Amino acid sequence: MSEIAEQSPSSLTVQPNSGSGVRSLRGQQLKAVIKNVDMSEDMQQKAVDVVVASLDHHDQEKDMAMYIKKEFDRLYGTTWHCVVGKK
Repeated sequence: MSEIAEQSPSSLTVQPNSGSGVRSLRGQQLKAVIKNVDMSEDMQQKAVDVVVASLDHHDQEKDMAMYIKKEFDRLYGTTWHCVVGKK
């Protein structure tokens, strides 16, 4: 699982445990920062898991976004939009 540390009322930092091999991008440990969240902690964790999987499976942002959207559509219904970019 992950450790969640509250930074401020509107932001959370989700950090993978150091012993978990699941959360890596080609061997690198990752850190996700979630801001202004309106999701349960379980849904937040699933979002981080899906994003990490998209990073491992795809190199282009448009492919990552499509992967994330399809996974959330499958898990939570077809109302999701996803944008992936560097800035």
